[in-house]
Amino acid sequence: MVNAAARGCGADWTLYRIGWYGGAGARALANGSNPISPQPACPIDPITGLVRCSWSPTFSVQIPPDAVSDLYLVRIIDDRDRYGVLIPVVVKDDRPADLLMNSAVLTAQAYNHWGGTGLYYPPGGFAVQVSFDRPYDSDGGSGQMTRYEAAMARFLERNGYDVTYTTNLDIAREGVATVFPRGAYLSVGHDEYWPGEQRDAVDAARDAGMPVYFFGANAGCWKVRLSDPGLDGNARVVTCYKRAPEKDPLAGTPRQTGRFRDDPINRSEEQLVGTMYESWMLFGQSWTVLEGARDVRGHRPAHRRHHSAAGRRRVRPDLRARHARSCGHRRPLSGRGRRRKAGDR
Repeated sequence: MVNAAARGCGADWTLYRIGWYGGAGARALANGSNPISPQPACPIDPITGLVRCSWSPTFSVQIPPDAVSDLYLVRIIDDRDRYGVLIPVVVKDDRPADLLMNSAVLTAQAYNHWGGTGLYYPPGGFAVQVSFDRPYDSDGGSGQMTRYEAAMARFLERNGYDVTYTTNLDIAREGVATVFPRGAYLSVGHDEYWPGEQRDAVDAARDAGMPVYFFGANAGCWKVRLSDPGLDGNARVVTCYKRAPEKDPLAGTPRQTGRFRDDPINRSEEQLVGTMYESWMLFGQSWTVLEGARDVRGHRPAHRRHHSAAGRRRVRPDLRARHARSCGHRRPLSGRGRRRKAGDR
């Protein structure tokens, strides 16, 4: 589905597979041209903040039958002003490959503010639902694929690893049966939002002896709920009550949303990953500042003691708890453990 600025426009599209290709990073597999027209506006639900576009199909892109499982991009260029956008695509297969890499589409959607809302927007009034039925507003429309995942896909291909790909949505729908037949599970980059079904599947695969690797930070922090499946069976709507989990209509049930580490979910990501994200942002202020330390702008702090000790405004315990209910993200980090080679069991 494509939205044009005016009638009578056309669009040129190209399907790319992300890979090493001698350092080129991608290869064009197919292309075409199609007319495009304006689409209706996408209203904001006043209660949940959901933005869901009811657009008509514009054209279809046929994935070549010999295409291997990987990360793909469709680049669409308006033939009038040559404005281009990207659409991320994940191609799956059923091979029992050595590695299964997850594409973190739920985190990309959580940080997507297209249409005016997202799980982080607007400030002070986050939406509690987001939809895959809208474009991405960042990274040229690619979600977070080009920022966090493309480099790993190229690295794996360059070094000859046998990899197949999936998404959070597919793991939630298919369960452990889609995870365990593979040699090892890879969580890459920014993989912050998981449904409970995905956590169940990865936990079960790990307990059965499958290695799990985390090449990133803050994986599996927020628990979300999926609904409204599309034609492929995957959910189109994501729900997460971040600021006030107790207001979730399903609070107190197994489908409640919130941080995995908090009551009553009590399934901290540390139990799976071995680490758990923390930072000064979770508490509002650092407790101590070292002598000679500088802030992110290179400035020395005016006071070396915590503001409460200096007689400044104290943070009420209820506000401190509210600050603590957050999960940030960091740039991808190297995973620990022995590198698996293709065919290494």
